[in-house]
Amino acid sequence: MAKERKSRTDLNSATSSKPSIEPNSLEKDLPTNQAIASGRSQSEFPTPFEAMANLSIQSTESRKDKNVRSQTEPTKRRRYGVYSVVPDSTVLKPISRPDDQGTIGKAIEIYTNHFPVFIDDAIINQYDIEIVMVREERKLCPAKKGERREVLQKLSKHEKNFPIVWYDQGKHLYTKELLTDFTTARRVKLTIHNEEKIFEFKVLNLVRQEKIGNIFDFIREKTAIRPRDPIRIIETLFKQSVHNEYVCIRNKYYDRCQKLTDLGDGRGLASGFHQALCLTRGGPTINVNLAFTCFYQPLNFVEFACRYLRQDIRQGVNKAELEGMEELFWNLPIRTTHARRSIQYRLKRFDLPADKLTFDLRHADNSESASLQKETTVAEYFEKKYKKLAYPHLPCIDARNGEEERAQWLPIETVQIVEWEHAMRPLDSVQQAIVAKKSIVEPSQRYDKIMEIIRNRNFNADRYLPVLNIHVKAEEMLKIRARILPLPQITYRGQNNQDIVEYVTFGKWIIRNQFCSTSVINKWDMIYFGTKPDANIIEILKISEQQLPSITHTTSSKKISSIAAILGSCDPSCSRYAARLCEQYPKKDRCSIEIIKEMDKMIIDLLKVYARSCGNTLPNRIVFYRDGVDDGQFQKVLDNEVNKIKTACQVVYGNNPLPKLTFIIVKKRHNTRFFAYDGQNTSNIEAGTVVDLDITNPSQFDFYLCSQAAMYVFQILHH
Repeated sequence: MAKERKSRTDLNSATSSKPSIEPNSLEKDLPTNQAIASGRSQSEFPTPFEAMANLSIQSTESRKDKNVRSQTEPTKRRRYGVYSVVPDSTVLKPISRPDDQGTIGKAIEIYTNHFPVFIDDAIINQYDIEIVMVREERKLCPAKKGERREVLQKLSKHEKNFPIVWYDQGKHLYTKELLTDFTTARRVKLTIHNEEKIFEFKVLNLVRQEKIGNIFDFIREKTAIRPRDPIRIIETLFKQSVHNEYVCIRNKYYDRCQKLTDLGDGRGLASGFHQALCLTRGGPTINVNLAFTCFYQPLNFVEFACRYLRQDIRQGVNKAELEGMEELFWNLPIRTTHARRSIQYRLKRFDLPADKLTFDLRHADNSESASLQKETTVAEYFEKKYKKLAYPHLPCIDARNGEEERAQWLPIETVQIVEWEHAMRPLDSVQQAIVAKKSIVEPSQRYDKIMEIIRNRNFNADRYLPVLNIHVKAEEMLKIRARILPLPQITYRGQNNQDIVEYVTFGKWIIRNQFCSTSVINKWDMIYFGTKPDANIIEILKISEQQLPSITHTTSSKKISSIAAILGSCDPSCSRYAARLCEQYPKKDRCSIEIIKEMDKMIIDLLKVYARSCGNTLPNRIVFYRDGVDDGQFQKVLDNEVNKIKTACQVVYGNNPLPKLTFIIVKKRHNTRFFAYDGQNTSNIEAGTVVDLDITNPSQFDFYLCSQAAMYVFQILHH
């Protein structure tokens, strides 16, 4: 999803001796292929601000092996020379944890929505497969996702010597056994919508053999590279038994039998759960949390368009409204409802109304009547072959299903939105309130719902999990160790230039009536500089009000850019900030850019602003807080952005000593939740609770911190 990426840089001068610079030295250009400066004086681990000053590519010394949940030793097998899209080698390695845990604060025990998982080691074979539908005259065409799944299910039931396999819904098939008996294609017959279809299953080649034991090497700190492939294989195995009952969107699952909460615009809110495998210091765990998302409701397109646009289109639409509809509904999945056989298409564009759009009848009908009349309108054709249209004056849809090159013109009243199609467009304020009411729940309710999900999933009765002898300890949530940090004190300058000290209690402090009073303006004027808006723009805004107001929080698109933003402090007290924005267009066939492309230029600019504000002096230390990074993009961000920050510092500092750098990734959108239990009630944890044991990374320096009190029942937890 193309989205706004925000980072904050504290250009904090920690000591009195700051490097001074000449004004002209700030205007240097970026060096070409300049190596990162080295040889600076470093300390082992003096403060958190200096934590990442020494980013090293040396291997981390392994600590004593922990009691991880591995049950067998891996057997050595030949590894095939196939490489991941993301290389295993890294430019920079995150710093190691300096100690086993922190010591400050009151020690407590809390519950977390992680459940221990026991896994046996094994060698898993990954195959590339192809499943196609066989048409007349042996013409082959790609099978749909649901059809491919049904083909594999039928093969596993009726084909002899077919082992237990699991499938990633694409082209990869995983199995513990070798498919030596399936070198030739297999034909499978399925009855879909009362129509018999023939499919062909073919094993293309053995891609690789993956060792599950790599996850235990990571937990024991024998390797610092997170084993993405074994994690993906195990998570795919967990999904196999629920595909028929749930809609699976990455690691989120939504029950197909539930009734959607109407959002008033043809979309509905669905509740489900998130499920992911985590590799922690204590061993593998399954993280389960509540999840919510929106789907399009399976409505007739005319009714759907009226709801979504919030206007009645049955009387007709003008050109501006039609352009807005094309922008909103492009590539929306639809299916036909006018014939016994329902065909699924993608909406590409709108054209003339059905009573005005003509086509050559001989291309559509091979009957004798077709030879008597060469051209007809879409409305006349549907009236003769199916039924009279109720809205012949409404535009037709150019529908494509990926197989046909020419357009299939369909009246909009003859199609329906495909069920369980994920809706990604932003919500308005009213819809956000509905979602918040459903998704923000009391801690005790969240705890009970998660435990209900675990009971319904019934992991230990899953027919696929015994392949790897997987057992989930699902009786209760994992109990972990935590600490409550001492209450901090806040000092700020109040009236009469006196320092005021406030002690934080329950994550809050009162500042009402503490700041200096501002001057009162008894008389003021306002000058309005405005122009008369274009009437055409007003019409488009009425149609596109769901999309146009959003600029930086755009949906996934190959056409729309994302916005990267960096804030940098302008003074040593970090009380004033400057902002720099950068528009980033995605690469070809990509929907987002995970790194800040112009990081070096933006940092150079912010350092110049800091220097101008502080008398041509530069900071000795830079603390960089980075938001909006997924686990899979962590290394990419580290390799690209840290090096660009160093390059920017070389440009600005010149021959002066370079600053120490701490690069901290702060995550809010994770699925770990904590619960406090006093023997009777389940509640939110206290502000100041920190967790740096049990569920943290085996080797990297990470922790969970609840830094503020809960707002109503919602509590922000940073990782």
